[in-house]
Amino acid sequence: MAFNSELEVGRVNLITGCNGTFKTTFLEAVCATLLPVSSAEDIPALYGLAKFLRMDDLWLYILAWDGFEVGVDGLVGCSIRGGAELLSVTPPSMPALGYPPVGVKVTADGGGGSDGGASTILRIDVHLTQSGITATIGVKPGLGVVGPRFVALSTPNPITPEFANNLMRLVDYSKAAGATVELLGAGFGGIKPDRFNRPMPVVLAGDRELPPHLLGSGSLAGFLIATLSSRDVVIYDNIESHMHPALLGRVASLIRRSKSQWFISTQSAEALEALLVEFYRAKEMGDVRVFEFTKSHRIHQYSGEDAYRSISELSEDLRGQC
Repeated sequence: MAFNSELEVGRVNLITGCNGTFKTTFLEAVCATLLPVSSAEDIPALYGLAKFLRMDDLWLYILAWDGFEVGVDGLVGCSIRGGAELLSVTPPSMPALGYPPVGVKVTADGGGGSDGGASTILRIDVHLTQSGITATIGVKPGLGVVGPRFVALSTPNPITPEFANNLMRLVDYSKAAGATVELLGAGFGGIKPDRFNRPMPVVLAGDRELPPHLLGSGSLAGFLIATLSSRDVVIYDNIESHMHPALLGRVASLIRRSKSQWFISTQSAEALEALLVEFYRAKEMGDVRVFEFTKSHRIHQYSGEDAYRSISELSEDLRGQC
């Protein structure tokens, strides 16, 4: 898979296209490029959530092994397989299984493509634990700057304690509370132990305190989007999962009013239309970009205005007319 397109992204970026066009892989590459320049205390939680893009502990190892290159505002992310730079990163506490470590290197090059700038390296190792084969990461900082506070995931069902713990480490509670009321009409009560003494997020519905998975799958997805909107950058795969069209409209409104930058994949004509109509009515189409990934490994880029005018054609493709 090779895309050589230069994408001019906006504040809200909608990734569409048929199955097998590498939409999720693109989101993962953006995620892996941002991980090494994230705050050190955020990285374990970010990694714990990001694997839910593919529901697998080893997703980042496989992605780095396959190799990718992404340029982001003067930062270049690329795969490296071994070498002194990678081996200089603090090794894992557990012995490896014979799989060579791989890594992601982010180099500050000022946009010129040179490798002469300072770099941060993220190393991924595979080893055996009591629960099976898993991966851990180590980071050697070098850029001297911290990138945007991002989060990447797709909607899990059900929410596990591991997922909830990682999510809540990254949430700005005050922002999340306001967004939850706006989207669901329910408050956000923070973290409380459930009946098994597991820490779980709590939604305040009237005089009841509910774990979000008791709200129903659609409301759970809405709750996740509301909490994630407290981050600088949100990477969300298949945002339409479990959602009723009416809830999609409220989600579109929340996204438009948020301060976050969004990278959203969708295969739903309803979700795409809800987002485009929301920004069109607010006369904020300049914030939106649509990228249609095709099976010929081309990316068709649309401004918000062009996408709105081409909604029928885009919808036909999302209905399977690839």
